[in-house]
Amino acid sequence: MKNNQHQSIWPSENYLHQIKKLKALIGEDIFLVELRPTYSNMAIRHTDKKYKLLAVIDFPAPDPASGLYPHNILLDDGRGINLGRIARISTDTAFGPSKEQIVFEDNFYLNKLLSAQHRVSKKSIAATSKKILGEILGGQASSQITINSRYSHSMHNTKGMADKKII
Repeated sequence: MKNNQHQSIWPSENYLHQIKKLKALIGEDIFLVELRPTYSNMAIRHTDKKYKLLAVIDFPAPDPASGLYPHNILLDDGRGINLGRIARISTDTAFGPSKEQIVFEDNFYLNKLLSAQHRVSKKSIAATSKKILGEILGGQASSQITINSRYSHSMHNTKGMADKKII
């Protein structure tokens, strides 16, 4: 089997190794970096809150296309979280853990969401707003959305009220 074919097997050997490390920590305190999918983006929840890991359990319906991994973790706050919704689990510290302190890590999300520079522009804000409004108004309505914009070059200039269609 070629190396690149071996890497495409899901879940990877690295994932299975991380599951063994997690199971060894049952009953111990851990720190999470959680993923929160929303309509417009994938958000990160990164706090200094400790959780006690109560169990690592099999998830009966894993789906790589929707980001559901084959395992859940059960925490002392009553939540069960699929590992596909976690970017990192560490011990001893929530922020800046060493390699030895990292028990589980989803490199794709960490690289894309935590360390990537995000560029915000009027165009990106308009596209995101249009998408959200379109979903709220029923999908196809998004092509008809207009925003009332005021363009002025100084505080004395009150001209320029216009309806601007978002493209």
